[in-house]
Amino acid sequence: MKLASANARRFSTGWLAVGWLAAAWLGSVGCGSSPEPQFYTLVPRAGSELPSAPLQVELRRPGLPGYLDRPQIVRHEVSEKLEFSANARWGAPLQDMVGSILAEDLARRLPGSSVFTEAGAISAAPDALIELDLQRFELTDKGAVELIAQVAVHWPKTSAAPRLDRYALSSPARGVSTAQLVTQMSGLLAELADSIARSISAGPPEAAPAGPSVERAPAQ
Repeated sequence: MKLASANARRFSTGWLAVGWLAAAWLGSVGCGSSPEPQFYTLVPRAGSELPSAPLQVELRRPGLPGYLDRPQIVRHEVSEKLEFSANARWGAPLQDMVGSILAEDLARRLPGSSVFTEAGAISAAPDALIELDLQRFELTDKGAVELIAQVAVHWPKTSAAPRLDRYALSSPARGVSTAQLVTQMSGLLAELADSIARSISAGPPEAAPAGPSVERAPAQ
C-alpha cells in the first residue's frame, strides 16, 4: 500500500510539473507573439524661400479634434468608423508634433524671420501670431489622406484685422503602410506651411480707411 501511495504521489507530482511547464511555454509563446509598438514622427519638408521683413512669428498651440488627440495613429477608412492601431503610435503628442514641425516648415520658408511656438521655451512679442485649428488630419474613407484646417493670422502690433482662411488639402493614398501614411501627412503639413508663409510674406492687410468725420454742433 505504501509503495502504491508513493507511486501515486510521484505520478501526480510529475503531471503537475508537466502542466506548469506547458502553461509557462504557452504563456511565453503568447507574450512573444505580441509585436513591439512602432513609433512614428512627422518630418519637416523643404520649400520655396519667400522674402519678408525680419519678423517675430509665434505659432499658437494647434487645436485638434478629440479623436486625433491620442497616441495611436488614426485611420478613417470606413464611413462612421475610426480605426486605431495598438502598435502604430506617434512618438510624441500629435498636438505638439504638429506645432513643432509646422514651425520648422515655416522657418524654412521665411528665412528672414524667427518662428517659435507657444509651447517652446522662447518668448517674445510677436509681429505675427498664427492660430491653427485642425479639423481633419488622417486617411479617410475617400481613399485619400486629408488635412482640413482653419488658420488665423493676427498682426498684434498693427490695427489690421486678422486674416482667417480655411484650407482643404488632400493626397491620394499611395499605399496601406503606416510609414507611407505618415510621409503623406508630412507632405500635407508642408503644403499648409506654403500657404501660411505666403500670408506672412505679404504682410498685414491695409487697414480700412476711416469714414468721414462728422462735426457735431454744440448743444444749445
